[in-house]
Amino acid sequence: MLAALDAAVREAEALLGADAATEESVRRGLPAIRRRHRLTRITLERSGPHTYHVTASVNPSRRTSYRTLFPYRIGKAAGSFPTTRHPHSVVQLRAVLVPFATGSGDRWTGFVVTMAATPGEILKRRDVATRYLDEAWNDTDGSRNTGDLAAARTAVVIGVNTFERLDPQKGDPVRDAVDAVGRRPELLLAVFGFHWTPRWVKDVDGTPVGIDEVRAAYRGLRRGRDRRRAEANERKLRDKGALPYGVFREEVLGSSYTRRAVELLQQVNRQVHVVGQDADTGVAAISGKGVLKAYEDVLSGMARHPLLTIGGYHFEGADWGRRGDRRTRQLTRLANRLDRAIREAIARRYPEMLYPTEPNMLVKAWDRDHADGIFQNARMLARLQVQGDVYGIGGAEGRELRERLRKVFGPDFSVRYAPEASTATSAEPGDEARGLAVTPAAVRRARRGRMLMRGREEAVRVRHRMYALIIQSQTTASAQTLAREFSRAARLGPTAQRELASLVFVHVENVAMLMSDDPRLTARSPVVRAELKRLEESVAGLLETGSGRNKERYRQGVAQAQEITREIVYAMTAPELAGLWRRVRHALDEVTRKPRRGGGRR
Repeated sequence: MLAALDAAVREAEALLGADAATEESVRRGLPAIRRRHRLTRITLERSGPHTYHVTASVNPSRRTSYRTLFPYRIGKAAGSFPTTRHPHSVVQLRAVLVPFATGSGDRWTGFVVTMAATPGEILKRRDVATRYLDEAWNDTDGSRNTGDLAAARTAVVIGVNTFERLDPQKGDPVRDAVDAVGRRPELLLAVFGFHWTPRWVKDVDGTPVGIDEVRAAYRGLRRGRDRRRAEANERKLRDKGALPYGVFREEVLGSSYTRRAVELLQQVNRQVHVVGQDADTGVAAISGKGVLKAYEDVLSGMARHPLLTIGGYHFEGADWGRRGDRRTRQLTRLANRLDRAIREAIARRYPEMLYPTEPNMLVKAWDRDHADGIFQNARMLARLQVQGDVYGIGGAEGRELRERLRKVFGPDFSVRYAPEASTATSAEPGDEARGLAVTPAAVRRARRGRMLMRGREEAVRVRHRMYALIIQSQTTASAQTLAREFSRAARLGPTAQRELASLVFVHVENVAMLMSDDPRLTARSPVVRAELKRLEESVAGLLETGSGRNKERYRQGVAQAQEITREIVYAMTAPELAGLWRRVRHALDEVTRKPRRGGGRR
């Protein structure tokens, strides 16, 4: 009995002493200790301002030592975020030299590359700006738009950001990062800094509080150990959903520097597009061209440039560092290749539902012929003055941008998917919660009907090893993802979204599993035709039961979702993807094959 009590007290001490421990986090952990050690009672008790101890009882009772718990935590990104411009900047924005005759037949396109980056990201890649003058313009034959030609069509605007910390004496990394960005005299460039304040809330009830109140409580902590535990709140902000990604991107897009860069390029270009990029995004497109050259080729044959051009990303040639074994790299790339094939199928039917990938996409800022860029639209300019009115506040900022452009431009909204301009990015193999990397462990879990969510295993709808690739973060092979993006674009409600996921788009998942089991299948195979028949029956049932809603939008949406699903199924069963499915099956076999007796794998 006393041994169990001692063990319970030790575990309670660990809860109290954990990094970023709060009253709420300790209270959440106590029931499990009570059950595990069969206690009659375990309570968290206050013994002073922000000071607590835990009392555990069987018979007799014991208590932990006294610990100070910080009464605040950083909440999820929501509401408004105060931002402050850093006084230091580097600006090279001056009139562009005209390197060519601008006759009426010239159709040059300019690009303003924008990115929000942390000081650490900048210090890892000091050529983050200059590479857009040369590498980004490479052609497949090795030639490039060099010198004055590239300089007249390219500008880079970077916003280096960090957050206001509990301890303002921690130093200011922004100035050094701004100065660290490599530059060349001919490059139109602006690098500026800004600070943002996390959304601090009371731990007990989630009420937002100001940074001054939180800092006052921090200064009241006398012991270094207590201060370090309070500072632990400032770590892993992405995992907490606390990063206001939309605010970061708006701060750069809406800056006077981006406006000025567009004004300069419009003097010698017929259109100017803003290129959304990240510091860790590659500048070589999957086609072998530089990303700006690839975008130029996509746009050059169009009479009218789209408002939104989605390049996307891939994991071919990405830097995996020391993480990500061979099989993880193989599985992740195969999942991404399937995703790109599905996106191409969607683009043929309904490109408006495609998620705009923030690290690599174009937004048309200015158009000499049609005057339909975002910087030529009074409503968009007004929205850029209101925080969160273009990209939203938190994550999914690409979707927020798409929906706001659709709302402002109405029938004139246009989007193009350009997979040939996709660039390499990291799958972040060390961050399992991110869900980009597909690991052998995930495949084996999927075979058991399980998946990892927020560090815990949860059930999936079917036991199948292919499901690990289907539920990869951000893939369009998932019925849930397809239904979410389609419903948002088609303006359907949550009930319709659930119905489309479980009765329509689920057939995409089913066919993907069939193909991974037998790569020889085609659209004419009996099992695939049977799946399409079930799709047809499901849609008929939805149209029949949904007609009572008296919503023509719903009926049109269901019919359109059916056509998109059929298009995806035909794409997945096309001969062009047979090689991909053979590699998928081989990779899954390799991961799930039982080891030989005596160790090792076949």
